[in-house]
Amino acid sequence: MSGLRLEPSHTMLLIVDMQNDFCTKGGALYSESSESIIATVKGLQKLFRDAGAPVAYTQDWHEADDVESARRGDSM
Repeated sequence: MSGLRLEPSHTMLLIVDMQNDFCTKGGALYSESSESIIATVKGLQKLFRDAGAPVAYTQDWHEADDVESARRGDSM
């Protein structure tokens, strides 16, 4: 990330689905490979915040009665 230049008024970091369910052992949809990107995402988050650029997040969720929850047998 060294040397990365960004224009805060025209740049935003979007972090998608970095949630405990996906990135923490024991999470409902844990992916071991997710651990390999956590440090990079945190570094980018800090870089953007320090530059005054916006950081936005998405979160995957489901209603208790939706098909995805029923298929896994849970109620997120």
